[in-house]
Amino acid sequence: MTEIGLYYPHPEIRDESWLRLALLYWSKIGRIVPRGFRPRNTRGIAELVDQGLLLDLEPPDGTDIKVFFTQLLRERYAEFMDRYRLPDEILAHGRVVVDLEMGNGEYPPHMSVPDELSHLGWLHFSRLGGGLTEQLLSAGLAVATNDVNHYPWLGIHPKVASVYQCALADELARRNGMQTITDRSEEHAVLNGWTVQVLAKVLLEEGGDGLHAPDAGSVTEAFALTVLQTIVPAGIERLPLKRLLKVREELLGELLTFREFVNSLSEYLADAAATEDDRVRAAKLEVLVEGQVEPRLRELERAVRRAKLEPVRAVLSLKELAPPAALVAGATLLDAPPAVAATGALAFCLLGSVWESRLRTAELRGASPVGYLLGIRQGLSPGIVSRTAQALFRRQ
Repeated sequence: MTEIGLYYPHPEIRDESWLRLALLYWSKIGRIVPRGFRPRNTRGIAELVDQGLLLDLEPPDGTDIKVFFTQLLRERYAEFMDRYRLPDEILAHGRVVVDLEMGNGEYPPHMSVPDELSHLGWLHFSRLGGGLTEQLLSAGLAVATNDVNHYPWLGIHPKVASVYQCALADELARRNGMQTITDRSEEHAVLNGWTVQVLAKVLLEEGGDGLHAPDAGSVTEAFALTVLQTIVPAGIERLPLKRLLKVREELLGELLTFREFVNSLSEYLADAAATEDDRVRAAKLEVLVEGQVEPRLRELERAVRRAKLEPVRAVLSLKELAPPAALVAGATLLDAPPAVAATGALAFCLLGSVWESRLRTAELRGASPVGYLLGIRQGLSPGIVSRTAQALFRRQ
């Protein structure tokens, strides 16, 4: 698998929980940010940009999808017009008045448009190029904002916008050895290479929607995120980012093992990728999680619980505890009573047993294909192990 994912279809990632989850699987994530566009980032997303974990990639001037789309428009102009020319009442608006200060919650977030235009798909001029933009406008296939110098966006039929953005993301991912990823289930950059013929099938021919389905790579990544969603504690967006990144760094070796495990399920994942219905595909991924991941995780959890509790129980079951010489000497020098020395020795042994159990836990996780998942759960959850030791200590 690739180490870096390419997010699409928009330059702004709104779901920070999804982004943090994705960063538990990919080393870095790129997003397509048009020239001159400044995404509105939350504090957490801005921090990821500053640390180089979220990469802003500018779409190049020359792309195959621009050429293919222009060719399709020229060769099958009449069919394209029949399906995707905007209604006269929309074209009557002329240039769309934008409000750069207030948005209506729809994409793009910096502009407010009349209700009858809110369903349109919006593309930045730089994704289309000047020639294709003018063709779409002159044919009545698009409307533009009234301030193209500061906010050059084009409103077109939502299906056309979706397909174009998917195809652009797919091309950029293939050029740069990345995997397309998205938090929007209705979007798929597919088929590992768009051509004029593929565009025609998806946009102009009956049954073309069946081609608009994820490829094997996308399904593999979707499966990994499905698994992580069942593991990561709720409220991941509220966790300190520093903590999440530290856990990820500490578990890098186990992450690589988990990725190999996911790739080993390619036969099952290929079957899911070939499934046309989105709901059936999602159900197959859930069944795969239940059959291939959860049993392994339960087995590992049982082994880890034994490794954690047995050393602690062994210490607490001692009828007579001989304090280590160093502790006794320290207590004597401080004129501490024997009870304090014994308590200190007990704490010393507890710390040693917890350390021993942690080493054993790391060994167990490293040997399991799902060890990364347990490490993530433990690393991002409150200190369950330390609380357990404290509770046992208080009972003595």
